[in-house]
Amino acid sequence: MHSRRALLYMPGDNWKMITKSVTLGVDSICMDMEDGTAINKKDLARATIVKALLELDFGKSEKLARINSVGSGWEKDDIEIVLPYHPDGIVIPKVESFDQVEWASKIIEAGELKYGWPVNSIRILIGIETAKGILNLKEIAAHPRLDAIIFGGEDFAASIGAVRTKGSG
Repeated sequence: MHSRRALLYMPGDNWKMITKSVTLGVDSICMDMEDGTAINKKDLARATIVKALLELDFGKSEKLARINSVGSGWEKDDIEIVLPYHPDGIVIPKVESFDQVEWASKIIEAGELKYGWPVNSIRILIGIETAKGILNLKEIAAHPRLDAIIFGGEDFAASIGAVRTKGSG
C-alpha cells in the first residue's frame, strides 16, 4: 500500500486549481469528476483531467482521478477516458459491494494489458459512504486490487438520515 497522510481533492474541471495543486508537494492529488463537478461540467472535467495527466509534472504527488459512482451512468466513460493517460489510481465513490470494485478492476486490468503496463500498476481507492457499504465492508476490503478505503462521513450521515446540528461539529 501507498502511504497517504491526506488526499487533496479539487474539481476536475478547474484547471487553475489543478495546476496550483502540483506545486504544493501534497501526497495525493485527487481530480474529481463526481461531487466536486457540476452535472453540466462532467465532460469538461474529463478533458481537463486528461490535459493535466498529459501536461503537468505531479512530482512526488500521487495523481488520482475520482470517477462518478457505479450506477450513475457516467462511471464507465469517466474511467475509460482517463485510463489511457495512466493515473496512479482511480477513486471509486459510494462503493457498496465487492462487485463494484471488481467491475472497475476488470476495466483497469484490460487497460494495463492493452498499454503494456504492469498489472496492478493503477491502484483502486474506494469511498465507503453509505450504510450498505459499511455492512459489506469485510467483503469489499478483501478485493486484491484495493489500495485504500476512504470513509465519507458527510455522505454516510445523509445515507442514514442523520441531521447535523450546530454543536455536533
